[in-house]
Amino acid sequence: MQRTPAQLQSCLDDRPDLSPENLCGIHAKLGLIQYMQQDMAAAADNLRRAIALGKGCVDQSWLTSIMANLGSIYVGVGEIKLGKQHLQQALEQHERFGNRASVAIALANLAQADLRLGEPQHAAIKLQRAVALLRDSRRVSVIVNVMLVLVTAHMIAGEEGAASEIL
Repeated sequence: MQRTPAQLQSCLDDRPDLSPENLCGIHAKLGLIQYMQQDMAAAADNLRRAIALGKGCVDQSWLTSIMANLGSIYVGVGEIKLGKQHLQQALEQHERFGNRASVAIALANLAQADLRLGEPQHAAIKLQRAVALLRDSRRVSVIVNVMLVLVTAHMIAGEEGAASEIL
């Protein structure tokens, strides 16, 4: 059942007896909705709460994705170093879980942080690794996104030839 942000908030306000797992899920959903609505402060707050509540009681792969989303929010609002810390943690966890697509997405998110820091060469290295991980994948939208960011990294670095080869 799809719930609106108001309904989710009502669950938090009206049901203090909910389990940590349920509270984690509600905060995560609310945070992702707020992220889509561009309410970054509220989104970050709810994702931080979800992570705190979910430690040890929910699927750690899912919790790692929440951590990656929080890192992306930090990068988006200019707290790039804090964002990179969260994204790096998420990358390490995804590598431990062995999910190639999640590793590739984490690398692409870290690369975008590198671009924001003016480090296109670092970004390109991460993105090339992401592309290699996705070569045999059926995740076409992820592959396209990673390759577009890689083209951007090469263009920022002044490497038009490398960017053209990708296209």
